Amino acid sequence: MNDLERERESMREREREREREREREREREREREREERERERERERLFLIDITGMLESNGMNKSWVSDDEFKPAIVFSYLDCLCFA
Repeated sequence: MNDLERERESMREREREREREREREREREREREREERERERERERLFLIDITGMLESNGMNKSWVSDDEFKPAIVFSYLDCLCFA
């Protein structure tokens, strides 16, 4: 193998390594996004638990409304709490 061929092979290897590094970075970014989505879902879940507790402590029982009505009821009740706090 002459010098030119070795240099070309070396360049190809460096390019492959750069591509592997880019792929690792894309994978890290996907993982960060997945973790952020999980954190957001957990925040939403805890928010609903907090609001449900607040509503129940004010006499509203989840069984009083259907599931389709419950989430809007939570949001509107929460907004009322914010406005009158």
